[in-house]
Amino acid sequence: MYKYILYILVLSPIGLIGQIITLDSLYVKGDEENKREDFHKTQILSDSVKSNAVGLSLTEVLREQTPIFFKESGAGMISSVSFRGTTAQHTAVLWNGLNINSQLLGQTDFNAVSLATADEMHIEYGSGGTESGSGAIGGTVSLYNTEKFHQPDQQNIQLGYGSFNHFLVGYNYLMSNDNSFFSIQFYREQSDNDYEIPERNYKNINGDFWKNDISFNLGYQWKENHKLLFYNEVYNDKRNFALILPTETPSKYYNFNFRHLVRYIYTKDKLRITPEVGFLKERYRYYPDISLIENSGNGVGSLISKLKTEYKIWPRLNLEMNGGFNYRENFPEGNTMGKIYRREATFSARTVYSPTKYLKIEGSGRKEWIGGFSSPYLYAVVLNINPIKRWFIKLKTATSFRAPSFNDLYWQPGGNPDLKSEFSESYEISSEYKMSNFHIGVNVFHQEIEDMIRWIPGRRGYWEAFNVDEVKIDGVEANLHYHFNLAGIRTDVNGFLGYTDARDAKEDLSLMYVPPLKMGFNLGFSYKNFSIGWNNRFVDDIYFSVGKDEDSKVEKYYLNNIIFKYKMLDERLQLYFKINNLNNKIYRSLLNRYQPTRNFNLKISYEIF
Repeated sequence: MYKYILYILVLSPIGLIGQIITLDSLYVKGDEENKREDFHKTQILSDSVKSNAVGLSLTEVLREQTPIFFKESGAGMISSVSFRGTTAQHTAVLWNGLNINSQLLGQTDFNAVSLATADEMHIEYGSGGTESGSGAIGGTVSLYNTEKFHQPDQQNIQLGYGSFNHFLVGYNYLMSNDNSFFSIQFYREQSDNDYEIPERNYKNINGDFWKNDISFNLGYQWKENHKLLFYNEVYNDKRNFALILPTETPSKYYNFNFRHLVRYIYTKDKLRITPEVGFLKERYRYYPDISLIENSGNGVGSLISKLKTEYKIWPRLNLEMNGGFNYRENFPEGNTMGKIYRREATFSARTVYSPTKYLKIEGSGRKEWIGGFSSPYLYAVVLNINPIKRWFIKLKTATSFRAPSFNDLYWQPGGNPDLKSEFSESYEISSEYKMSNFHIGVNVFHQEIEDMIRWIPGRRGYWEAFNVDEVKIDGVEANLHYHFNLAGIRTDVNGFLGYTDARDAKEDLSLMYVPPLKMGFNLGFSYKNFSIGWNNRFVDDIYFSVGKDEDSKVEKYYLNNIIFKYKMLDERLQLYFKINNLNNKIYRSLLNRYQPTRNFNLKISYEIF
């Protein structure tokens, strides 16, 4: 594949225009000097995509807007991710800079993380271990709440209804002045989720769910160089687990998450100091029979402290240093795991040097000390080359790791306290061409993962955790954005393409859960107060065994959605009508777990002031 790299890099601004199928609502950020976005492929979810969502979960938006693949146990059920051919444990999810991957499982259920209360969402592709720590091997999804000083007061309500008795209600309030702000948000989503597929004699039995998400944030600043910020989020949900066979025993699951962060920012001249303290708590309860009170559960609390220092030594050289200490402790409920704790210390540094206006160099390193097992030194080096106006070439090499989760280490039976951290090396070349209304880019990457943790049948008669696998991943990604105005009509054309080949290095067999190709294409038209968006996506064949066993294949599928939006009352009232799965495709992303066919959603958003 690499004999084509030079061709791709040099000719992509011309050749890809007619080749790529891409999608709306994500754009590359790189406006601020020497930010990570200048060196790493980063996409940012636009406000229009968030407002067009008819539910709360990240899955709904990311599966339509990115080449990330989600395997879902039915609509609204457990949703795990494959990012650049890696497993669910290899994607880091951050909330205001804090890693919120489950400390029990080492991964995130994307149907149990709400987008609604976040102000921004960034998606960083590829190895991000020096910035995000454990788990950032395939990529990183970051949710942010922004500062809201100097903004007008706002109050907004949202109501939604859709197929399968789906309800959505939301409320937002912001009070702000030059020196302080206060905001609160509340959202609830619920659905009977009882869709049917007569052609397959299938009904989604015991699939109902509800979700609540509450966020409240405070900010205060004084003397122009002091800021104090307080971010909070409380999320809980209840999901019944949909049955494969009507004869199965129905079960349910309760999930609770608490997130709190206090951040102080001091700036003076070329110096910026940011200490912060965060507290995270996750807890679940599982009922194997919804008609009985017997249940099991577990939980983990994490106390996290960080200190970040940034200093601009001279105009062409920046230095950042970060230190932190984490304390994590589980709260066992049942006999699956004894009471355990983990202490972690981290130190990282990042420097950016610009020897000429045509070249920027980023170098970063990270070391973590985790009680009970060793952690590798991590590094990342990126060259950002600007050979001609508007054309950028980036060369990147980086390492990342994943620390074993509490379940990997301590679950009984099968946990292994002698596990090593997973370790990855990656190499990436990218080419971008940017104009004010046009952007096109292509990335070619290679990644190797060592000591991958797998649960396999052991000699004692049960599944056990071992460092067994070595994986090699090769891939190509492309993205396109173009917008123009004609006769008063604003037209947006966007899209993506992702090709991934992930293999077991020992057996040279394709990994499970990795569709080789995923593409998306989106068209948007806006005229005065009316707009329409057409979303399309294609997912290649998915295999649920190592190699390509036809008996374990989920067939490829093409889906499209259409959304209509109308604004009135000086744009204070907005109406949304969305048709999902417009082509009425029968499809699934997991064996025996069908997704809904054509369905509808209506949403109303009203800005009180």
